[in-house]
Amino acid sequence: MQQSGTKLVLALVGLAFLLGLTSWWYRYEAAHRASQFWGPEASRLIAESKGLQVWEEGALTVSALHLNIMSIDFHEVQDLSHARGQAHLRHALMSDRNYVWGEPLDSAAIEWRWCLRFHEGERQVQVLLSGNLSEIGKYEPTNQSVIAFSCEPMTASLQQYFGALGLAEIAN
Repeated sequence: MQQSGTKLVLALVGLAFLLGLTSWWYRYEAAHRASQFWGPEASRLIAESKGLQVWEEGALTVSALHLNIMSIDFHEVQDLSHARGQAHLRHALMSDRNYVWGEPLDSAAIEWRWCLRFHEGERQVQVLLSGNLSEIGKYEPTNQSVIAFSCEPMTASLQQYFGALGLAEIAN
């Protein structure tokens, strides 16, 4: 009795489809809250942009921002476009498990020290980080505000990464 491989091929195609769908669903579940927080354009820039800079300002509050981040004189600018570990940083920023979701923090009470600027051409997104890297904020240029959440689950990793880059010592 001769058997055709049609059933085997169909089974393998079905299995491949099922595994692909499972992979997509897992990725969606792992990053959909972060993607919603950052928004579609900012998410794409964080994940894929070629340009990345880190700016440092001593202690910056939202009121000191005058709600216009581009007017701030950041005294320390470092280009991270070719820095090692950049892919891991981008992945961490887009992973839901690295945030404490719930009510946004009072961004006016946070002293922002760091600003990560992801950019490509004229498009850019600014990610604000507190001095000890435990709070993260998204600067909203349209309504000139900062939306902030705790990023405590990735604080130690961010501190290690910033230290490895030779940035100023992180205050605890």
